[in-house]
Amino acid sequence: MRKFPWPTKKLEDICELIRGSEPGSESYFNEVNEERIRFIRVGDISGKVDQPKFIDKKLSNLVVVNPDEILISFDGTPGIVAKGWSGAIASGIRVIRNIKPEILREFLFYYLQTSQPQEVIKFYTTGVTILHASRAIPYIKIPLPPLKIQQKIVERIEELFEKIDKAKELRQKAQEETEQIFQSALQEIFSKVENKWGLEKLGKISNIFAGSSAPQGQKYFENGKYPFVRVQDLGRCGKTKNLIKIKDKVNNLALKDHHLVFAKKGTILFPKSGAAIFTNSRAILGVDAYIVGHLAAIVPHKSTIMTDWIFYWLYQFDMAELTKTTSLPSLNLSLIKNLEIPLPPLSEQKKIVDYLDDLREKVEKLKQLQQKQLEELNELKNSILDKAFRGELIK
Repeated sequence: MRKFPWPTKKLEDICELIRGSEPGSESYFNEVNEERIRFIRVGDISGKVDQPKFIDKKLSNLVVVNPDEILISFDGTPGIVAKGWSGAIASGIRVIRNIKPEILREFLFYYLQTSQPQEVIKFYTTGVTILHASRAIPYIKIPLPPLKIQQKIVERIEELFEKIDKAKELRQKAQEETEQIFQSALQEIFSKVENKWGLEKLGKISNIFAGSSAPQGQKYFENGKYPFVRVQDLGRCGKTKNLIKIKDKVNNLALKDHHLVFAKKGTILFPKSGAAIFTNSRAILGVDAYIVGHLAAIVPHKSTIMTDWIFYWLYQFDMAELTKTTSLPSLNLSLIKNLEIPLPPLSEQKKIVDYLDDLREKVEKLKQLQQKQLEELNELKNSILDKAFRGELIK
C-alpha cells in the first residue's frame, strides 16, 4: 500500500465555519411565497424530515447558503456533511466559507465524510436528548496533499460514486417494482371480489371513530402504564398488522383528568389529519391502547367482516384521493364511513387473507434483501472514501 507523507492542518485554519441561526418564533414560518426561502434544519440534510419549512428572507440574522457551499452539522445529529442546499440554515448547521487556496472545495467535502473526522466528532459529542459536538471543531485535522493529487483523488471518487449511484438507482427501481407486485395483486383481487359479491358501506359493518387530544405535561406520562398511540408510532412502522412498539404511556392521572379514547387490541388505525395522511400508514393494534385525535380507528363487526380483510383493503387505498391538499389536510369521518368495500362471505375472506399474508411475506423478504443491497452500496461509498484518503485509489 502506497502512503503519502501529507501534512495536515486544523479545519478552522483552512476555512471559516459560520453557524446558522434560529428565528425565535414559529410565527416566522409559513407557506412558500416570494418573501420566503427554505429554512434548512439538521433533519433536512440528514434526510429525516419530509415537510420543508420556509422563513421570511427579510430577517436580519439569517445565514443564507447556496448549493455550492459545504454544510456540516454539529448539533442534533452531529457529523452530517451536505451540499446542494439553498436557503437559510438553522443553528445546528455550519456553512464552510473562505476556504484557503491550498485545498479544493470538493476534496474537503469528501474528506469530512470519512471515518477520521467523523470519529473525532463522535468522540466530542455530548448530550442525551439533544446532541452537541461543537467542541470537536479544534480537533478536526485535514490532510493537505498537493493540489494535483487532491484533484486526482476527487476525480477517482466521483468516477466510482457515479457507478455506485447507477447501481443504487437500479436497486431502488427494483424495490418499487417489488412493491407493485403486491399492489397489483390487491387491486386484481378486490376488483374480482367486488364483481362477484358486491359492495357495502364501511360504516355499516364497523365502528369508526377518532382519538382524543393528547394530555399536555410530563405529569401525565410519568410512570405511565397504558400505551398512548401517536401518529409517529404508525410512521415508524409504515404498515403493520401488529403495532406493539408504542413510545408513550399515560398514567392514571391522565385517565382521570382527560377523556381519552380507548381502542382495543385488533383495532385498525390510520392518520386522519395532517401531512401523515399522505404516508398511507396503516396498523392493527397489537395491544389495548389509547389513541391521539389525529388517528382514525376502525373496529370491524366480526360476524360480518375480518379485521385483516379491511386492513388489506386499506393497504391498497390512497387516502390522498379523499382530501384536498391544503396546509392542514384532514379526512372527514363521515366520508370514511361511506366508503364502499367488497364483502364476500367470511370463508372467502379468510381464504384470500391467507393468500395475501403469504404473498406479503415473500414480497417483504425480497424488499429486505434489496434494502440490504442498498445499504451495502452506501457502505461501499464509505470504504471508497477511506481508501481514497489513504492514497490507495490513485497511482
